[in-house]
Amino acid sequence: MKIIEVRDFSFRYANGSRESLSHVSLDVEEGTFNVLCGKSGCGKSTLLRQLKSDLAPFGSSSGKILSLIHISE
Repeated sequence: MKIIEVRDFSFRYANGSRESLSHVSLDVEEGTFNVLCGKSGCGKSTLLRQLKSDLAPFGSSSGKILSLIHISE
């Protein structure tokens, strides 16, 4: 069962000159172990912060993120 679904998600910081995330899609299945890896500045933390609205940076986004679970502290 899917617990997180990201579809065609893009994000640009408020003062950014380009998108930090561009057309990202992924599914996270319950009970799986998932790793986000990449070079510094490629958007790993930006994507993870989008999953919890209290941590989401200010900017503009498009696409959708559906979390089928409650992500707590």
